[in-house]
Amino acid sequence: PNDAGRHHNLADMLRAQRNFADAEAEYREAIRLDPKFAALPHLGEMLCQNLGDFERGIPALREAVRLGPENPNTQAALGNAYARTGRWSEAVAAFDRVRELAPTNHDPWYVGAALDAGAGDLEGYRRTCQEMLKRFGNTDDPMIAERTAKACLLLPDALDAADSDRVQKLAERAVTGTEKNGYYRYFALAKGLADYRAGRHAEAVKWLERFAPNAGGTHVDATAFAVLAMAEHGRGRAEDAGAALAKAQAIVAKMPDPAKGQRFEGDWNDWLHAQVLCREAEALLKNK
Repeated sequence: PNDAGRHHNLADMLRAQRNFADAEAEYREAIRLDPKFAALPHLGEMLCQNLGDFERGIPALREAVRLGPENPNTQAALGNAYARTGRWSEAVAAFDRVRELAPTNHDPWYVGAALDAGAGDLEGYRRTCQEMLKRFGNTDDPMIAERTAKACLLLPDALDAADSDRVQKLAERAVTGTEKNGYYRYFALAKGLADYRAGRHAEAVKWLERFAPNAGGTHVDATAFAVLAMAEHGRGRAEDAGAALAKAQAIVAKMPDPAKGQRFEGDWNDWLHAQVLCREAEALLKNK
Protein backbone atom coordinates (compact mmCIF):
# COMPACT_ATOMS: atom_id res chain seq x y z
CA PRO A 1 0.00 0.00 0.00
CA ASN A 2 2.93 2.38 0.42
CA ASP A 3 4.46 1.73 -3.01
CA ALA A 4 3.77 4.66 -5.39
CA GLY A 5 4.62 2.52 -8.41
CA ARG A 6 1.93 -0.04 -7.64
CA HIS A 7 -0.74 2.63 -7.25
CA HIS A 8 0.46 4.18 -10.50
CA ASN A 9 0.25 0.87 -12.37
CA LEU A 10 -3.25 0.27 -11.05
CA ALA A 11 -4.27 3.78 -12.10
CA ASP A 12 -3.00 3.15 -15.63
CA MET A 13 -5.05 -0.05 -15.83
CA LEU A 14 -8.17 1.69 -14.54
CA ARG A 15 -7.66 4.47 -17.06
CA ALA A 16 -7.39 1.89 -19.84
CA GLN A 17 -10.76 0.52 -18.67
CA ARG A 18 -12.14 4.10 -18.76
CA ASN A 19 -12.78 3.98 -15.03
CA PHE A 20 -11.52 7.53 -14.65
CA ALA A 21 -12.82 8.27 -11.17
CA ASP A 22 -10.98 5.34 -9.59
CA ALA A 23 -7.94 5.98 -11.79
CA GLU A 24 -7.74 9.54 -10.51
CA ALA A 25 -7.91 8.33 -6.91
CA GLU A 26 -5.04 5.90 -7.53
CA TYR A 27 -2.95 8.51 -9.35
CA ARG A 28 -3.43 10.92 -6.44
CA GLU A 29 -2.42 8.25 -3.92
CA ALA A 30 0.74 7.59 -5.93
CA ILE A 31 1.43 11.34 -6.01
CA ARG A 32 0.88 11.59 -2.24
CA LEU A 33 3.41 8.82 -1.68
CA ASP A 34 5.96 10.23 -4.15
CA PRO A 35 5.23 13.64 -5.77
CA LYS A 36 8.11 13.28 -8.22
CA PHE A 37 6.92 9.91 -9.52
CA ALA A 38 5.49 9.62 -13.05
CA ALA A 39 1.89 9.56 -11.78
CA LEU A 40 1.53 13.35 -11.89
CA PRO A 41 1.98 13.80 -15.67
CA HIS A 42 -0.21 10.75 -16.30
CA LEU A 43 -2.94 12.29 -14.16
CA GLY A 44 -2.64 15.53 -16.09
CA GLU A 45 -2.83 13.70 -19.41
CA MET A 46 -5.91 11.78 -18.32
CA LEU A 47 -7.69 14.92 -17.13
CA CYS A 48 -6.96 16.70 -20.42
CA GLN A 49 -7.19 13.90 -22.97
CA ASN A 50 -9.91 11.68 -21.52
CA LEU A 51 -12.04 14.09 -19.53
CA GLY A 52 -11.42 17.42 -21.25
CA ASP A 53 -10.82 18.90 -17.80
CA PHE A 54 -8.13 21.38 -18.73
CA GLU A 55 -8.74 23.55 -15.67
CA ARG A 56 -7.33 20.77 -13.50
CA GLY A 57 -5.20 18.97 -16.07
CA ILE A 58 -3.00 21.86 -17.17
CA PRO A 59 -1.96 22.82 -13.60
CA ALA A 60 -1.10 19.17 -12.95
CA LEU A 61 1.08 19.07 -16.06
CA ARG A 62 2.73 22.38 -15.19
CA GLU A 63 3.59 21.04 -11.76
CA ALA A 64 4.95 17.87 -13.35
CA VAL A 65 7.16 20.01 -15.59
CA ARG A 66 8.37 21.95 -12.56
CA LEU A 67 9.28 18.75 -10.76
CA GLY A 68 10.82 17.09 -13.83
CA PRO A 69 11.96 19.84 -16.22
CA GLU A 70 14.20 17.48 -18.22
CA ASN A 71 11.41 15.11 -19.28
CA PRO A 72 10.46 15.82 -22.92
CA ASN A 73 7.31 13.68 -22.73
CA THR A 74 5.87 15.81 -19.94
CA GLN A 75 6.75 18.98 -21.82
CA ALA A 76 5.02 17.58 -24.91
CA ALA A 77 1.91 16.67 -22.92
CA LEU A 78 1.74 20.23 -21.62
CA GLY A 79 2.23 21.63 -25.12
CA ASN A 80 -0.57 19.45 -26.48
CA ALA A 81 -2.89 20.61 -23.69
CA TYR A 82 -2.12 24.24 -24.48
CA ALA A 83 -2.72 23.65 -28.19
CA ARG A 84 -6.02 21.86 -27.65
CA THR A 85 -7.26 24.94 -25.78
CA GLY A 86 -5.97 27.42 -28.36
CA ARG A 87 -3.18 28.75 -26.15
CA TRP A 88 -0.82 28.86 -29.10
CA SER A 89 2.02 30.98 -27.71
CA GLU A 90 2.30 28.73 -24.66
CA ALA A 91 2.22 25.67 -26.91
CA VAL A 92 5.07 27.13 -28.96
CA ALA A 93 7.17 27.65 -25.82
CA ALA A 94 6.49 24.11 -24.61
CA PHE A 95 7.46 22.49 -27.91
CA ASP A 96 10.54 24.69 -28.21
CA ARG A 97 11.63 23.10 -24.95
CA VAL A 98 10.76 19.60 -26.22
CA ARG A 99 13.04 20.14 -29.23
CA GLU A 100 15.85 21.21 -26.92
CA LEU A 101 15.45 18.06 -24.85
CA ALA A 102 14.83 15.62 -27.72
CA PRO A 103 16.27 17.12 -30.92
CA THR A 104 16.22 13.80 -32.81
CA ASN A 105 12.49 13.24 -32.22
CA HIS A 106 10.55 14.13 -35.36
CA ASP A 107 7.23 14.98 -33.68
CA PRO A 108 8.15 18.29 -31.99
CA TRP A 109 9.59 19.61 -35.26
CA TYR A 110 6.45 18.62 -37.15
CA VAL A 111 4.31 20.26 -34.48
CA GLY A 112 6.49 23.35 -34.37
CA ALA A 113 6.13 23.97 -38.09
CA ALA A 114 2.33 23.85 -37.79
CA LEU A 115 2.38 26.26 -34.86
CA ASP A 116 4.68 28.72 -36.65
CA ALA A 117 2.61 28.56 -39.83
CA GLY A 118 -0.65 28.98 -37.92
CA ALA A 119 0.73 32.05 -36.17
CA GLY A 120 1.97 33.50 -39.45
CA ASP A 121 5.53 33.59 -38.09
CA LEU A 122 7.34 33.29 -41.41
CA GLU A 123 10.87 33.59 -40.02
CA GLY A 124 10.17 31.12 -37.23
CA TYR A 125 8.59 28.77 -39.75
CA ARG A 126 11.63 28.99 -42.02
CA ARG A 127 14.00 28.20 -39.16
CA THR A 128 11.92 25.23 -38.06
CA CYS A 129 11.74 23.83 -41.59
CA GLN A 130 15.47 24.30 -42.13
CA GLU A 131 16.24 22.42 -38.93
CA MET A 132 13.79 19.66 -39.87
CA LEU A 133 15.46 19.20 -43.22
CA LYS A 134 18.91 19.05 -41.62
CA ARG A 135 17.77 16.20 -39.40
CA PHE A 136 15.27 14.32 -41.56
CA GLY A 137 15.90 15.45 -45.14
CA ASN A 138 17.56 12.17 -46.09
CA THR A 139 15.19 9.80 -44.32
CA ASP A 140 14.22 6.45 -45.82
CA ASP A 141 11.08 6.25 -43.66
CA PRO A 142 8.11 7.13 -45.91
CA MET A 143 6.01 8.42 -43.02
CA ILE A 144 8.71 10.80 -41.80
CA ALA A 145 9.30 11.81 -45.42
CA GLU A 146 5.59 12.60 -45.83
CA ARG A 147 5.32 14.50 -42.55
CA THR A 148 8.48 16.50 -43.19
CA ALA A 149 7.41 17.40 -46.72
CA LYS A 150 3.91 18.44 -45.67
CA ALA A 151 5.20 20.48 -42.73
CA CYS A 152 7.66 22.33 -44.98
CA LEU A 153 5.02 23.12 -47.63
CA LEU A 154 2.41 24.82 -45.46
CA LEU A 155 3.48 28.35 -46.44
CA PRO A 156 4.40 29.45 -49.97
CA ASP A 157 7.87 30.68 -50.89
CA ALA A 158 9.26 29.94 -47.43
CA LEU A 159 12.30 27.88 -48.51
CA ASP A 160 15.31 28.50 -50.70
CA ALA A 161 15.84 26.51 -53.88
CA ALA A 162 18.02 23.83 -52.28
CA ASP A 163 15.60 23.15 -49.44
CA SER A 164 12.64 23.20 -51.84
CA ASP A 165 14.37 20.53 -53.92
CA ARG A 166 14.90 18.36 -50.83
CA VAL A 167 11.22 18.70 -49.93
CA GLN A 168 10.18 17.64 -53.43
CA LYS A 169 12.38 14.55 -53.13
CA LEU A 170 10.86 13.70 -49.76
CA ALA A 171 7.35 13.88 -51.22
CA GLU A 172 8.46 11.62 -54.07
CA ARG A 173 10.04 9.21 -51.58
CA ALA A 174 6.77 8.99 -49.66
CA VAL A 175 4.81 7.69 -52.66
CA THR A 176 7.52 5.46 -54.16
CA GLY A 177 6.92 1.77 -53.50
CA THR A 178 4.43 2.45 -50.70
CA GLU A 179 1.15 1.69 -52.42
CA LYS A 180 0.32 -1.04 -49.90
CA ASN A 181 1.12 1.14 -46.89
CA GLY A 182 -1.96 1.94 -44.81
CA TYR A 183 -1.05 5.60 -44.87
CA TYR A 184 -0.60 5.79 -48.62
CA ARG A 185 -3.47 8.19 -49.25
CA TYR A 186 -1.83 10.64 -46.83
CA PHE A 187 1.40 10.25 -48.76
CA ALA A 188 -0.59 11.12 -51.88
CA LEU A 189 -1.86 14.30 -50.20
CA ALA A 190 1.71 15.42 -49.43
CA LYS A 191 2.71 14.67 -53.04
CA GLY A 192 -0.22 16.69 -54.32
CA LEU A 193 0.77 19.63 -52.16
CA ALA A 194 4.39 19.31 -53.34
CA ASP A 195 3.34 19.29 -56.99
CA TYR A 196 1.14 22.33 -56.43
CA ARG A 197 4.01 24.26 -54.82
CA ALA A 198 6.21 23.32 -57.79
CA GLY A 199 3.61 24.63 -60.25
CA ARG A 200 2.66 21.18 -61.55
CA HIS A 201 -1.06 21.82 -61.21
CA ALA A 202 -2.40 18.96 -63.32
CA GLU A 203 -0.18 16.46 -61.51
CA ALA A 204 -1.26 17.91 -58.18
CA VAL A 205 -4.92 17.33 -59.04
CA LYS A 206 -4.20 13.70 -59.93
CA TRP A 207 -2.54 13.04 -56.58
CA LEU A 208 -5.25 14.84 -54.64
CA GLU A 209 -7.90 12.82 -56.45
CA ARG A 210 -5.99 9.72 -55.41
CA PHE A 211 -6.26 10.93 -51.82
CA ALA A 212 -10.02 11.31 -52.53
CA PRO A 213 -11.09 13.90 -49.94
CA ASN A 214 -14.46 13.34 -48.33
CA ALA A 215 -16.85 16.30 -48.16
CA GLY A 216 -18.15 14.95 -44.85
CA GLY A 217 -14.70 14.28 -43.48
CA THR A 218 -12.21 15.83 -41.11
CA HIS A 219 -9.62 18.57 -41.26
CA VAL A 220 -7.31 16.38 -43.35
CA ASP A 221 -10.03 16.35 -45.99
CA ALA A 222 -10.36 20.13 -45.66
CA THR A 223 -6.62 20.44 -46.26
CA ALA A 224 -6.89 18.33 -49.41
CA PHE A 225 -9.86 20.33 -50.72
CA ALA A 226 -8.00 23.62 -50.08
CA VAL A 227 -4.96 22.43 -52.04
CA LEU A 228 -7.23 21.04 -54.76
CA ALA A 229 -8.92 24.45 -55.02
CA MET A 230 -5.56 26.14 -55.55
CA ALA A 231 -4.42 23.53 -58.08
CA GLU A 232 -7.66 23.86 -60.06
CA HIS A 233 -7.24 27.62 -59.92
CA GLY A 234 -3.76 27.14 -61.37
CA ARG A 235 -5.29 25.14 -64.24
CA GLY A 236 -7.75 27.96 -64.90
CA ARG A 237 -10.78 25.96 -63.78
CA ALA A 238 -12.57 28.56 -61.68
CA GLU A 239 -15.78 26.57 -61.15
CA ASP A 240 -13.95 23.47 -59.92
CA ALA A 241 -11.69 25.59 -57.73
CA GLY A 242 -14.67 27.33 -56.12
CA ALA A 243 -16.45 24.03 -55.50
CA ALA A 244 -13.37 22.51 -53.82
CA LEU A 245 -12.86 25.58 -51.63
CA ALA A 246 -16.50 25.55 -50.56
CA LYS A 247 -16.11 21.95 -49.39
CA ALA A 248 -12.99 22.84 -47.42
CA GLN A 249 -14.75 25.79 -45.79
CA ALA A 250 -17.77 23.68 -44.88
CA ILE A 251 -15.61 21.11 -43.08
CA VAL A 252 -13.65 23.76 -41.19
CA ALA A 253 -16.82 25.61 -40.18
CA LYS A 254 -18.40 22.59 -38.52
CA MET A 255 -15.36 21.44 -36.57
CA PRO A 256 -14.57 22.70 -33.04
CA ASP A 257 -12.16 25.63 -32.81
CA PRO A 258 -9.71 25.34 -29.88
CA ALA A 259 -8.85 29.03 -30.28
CA LYS A 260 -12.45 29.79 -29.23
CA GLY A 261 -12.32 27.53 -26.18
CA GLN A 262 -14.28 24.74 -27.85
CA ARG A 263 -13.35 21.22 -26.80
CA PHE A 264 -11.31 19.63 -29.55
CA GLU A 265 -11.18 15.86 -29.95
CA GLY A 266 -9.17 15.48 -33.14
CA ASP A 267 -5.59 16.16 -34.18
CA TRP A 268 -4.99 19.86 -33.68
CA ASN A 269 -2.08 19.72 -36.14
CA ASP A 270 -4.61 18.83 -38.85
CA TRP A 271 -6.78 21.73 -37.70
CA LEU A 272 -3.88 24.16 -38.12
CA HIS A 273 -2.93 22.72 -41.52
CA ALA A 274 -6.49 23.17 -42.75
CA GLN A 275 -6.73 26.71 -41.36
CA VAL A 276 -3.46 27.80 -42.97
CA LEU A 277 -4.18 26.32 -46.39
CA CYS A 278 -7.83 27.42 -46.44
CA ARG A 279 -6.74 31.00 -45.77
CA GLU A 280 -4.26 30.80 -48.63
CA ALA A 281 -6.88 29.35 -50.98
CA GLU A 282 -9.44 31.98 -50.01
CA ALA A 283 -6.99 34.78 -50.70
CA LEU A 284 -5.92 33.24 -54.01
CA LEU A 285 -9.43 32.72 -55.35
CA LYS A 286 -10.56 36.14 -54.14
CA ASN A 287 -7.72 37.81 -56.04
CA LYS A 288 -8.47 36.10 -59.32
